[in-house]
Amino acid sequence: MQKLGEELVEQFPIYNHNPYENLVSVGTDRFGNEVLVNREFMRCDVRIGVGSVSPHPMNGFGGGGKLIFPGLAGIRTTYANHSRREFRPFSPEPCGLRRDIEAMTGMVMPFFKIDAVLNSRLEIVELRAGEHRQEHRQAVALSQALNGMRRAEGARDVVFVNANAKYNEALIAIRVAAMDLKPGGDIVLINHCPAGQVVHYLYSAFGSDYGGGCWQPYDKRPRSEIGRIIYYTPYPDVASRMGLSEPDKVVFAKTWDQVMSLLGTHGPGVRASVISDGTISYFQSS
Repeated sequence: MQKLGEELVEQFPIYNHNPYENLVSVGTDRFGNEVLVNREFMRCDVRIGVGSVSPHPMNGFGGGGKLIFPGLAGIRTTYANHSRREFRPFSPEPCGLRRDIEAMTGMVMPFFKIDAVLNSRLEIVELRAGEHRQEHRQAVALSQALNGMRRAEGARDVVFVNANAKYNEALIAIRVAAMDLKPGGDIVLINHCPAGQVVHYLYSAFGSDYGGGCWQPYDKRPRSEIGRIIYYTPYPDVASRMGLSEPDKVVFAKTWDQVMSLLGTHGPGVRASVISDGTISYFQSS
């Protein structure tokens, strides 16, 4: 109801996708891995996807066929696609991950895609619709102009960043904020998310020392130069700390006074920046 509205749920059945069952094969990818897709989706004569385009830390920009791959794909297909790590963060140029998505989306035609471009208030500013590759290229160009930020000269001691648009994927905001931070500086993550961070079947932990197929032990992960991640939220939880990749750096603050107290260690002359929504923004390279 919250996602689709009363009118749709009263007229149509709504099915959740299960990446482990009820899948059909539509071919193989360039490495010979089977491409598995939701069975009900493939039974439909009319296939329309509604989504959005915004900067993405792995895929360059979201949107386009990404709604299906991984959105409606089987877990083995998604693992094969993601485990190759052919990423290009926040780039309009297609990477291996995006090229595979587009090739696999071509296996499920006919498919009509609608993508919105949103501002930091989550208002729809532009729409593009049509063939998934063409509309995506156009929407990416619009998102670059709207969601791209220019970095001021010099790194910051503190970066304040909101994670409103994708508040259950706050790690994206951390990645963006870190690009404007000097080594050892602090990020203040502003994120009031009562539901906690999303469960990712490949990257999330499912126990104290194990997780999905792409999960890495915390002591084996590359270390960033972030000093502290001061997580301002009235809903602190251990699972969300673990979901921010470097849990030992996360310090919870329930009130703004607590945030200011923690930042008091910086002293006078602090250089700071504010990112209105780090989950749908990126720093332009030039």
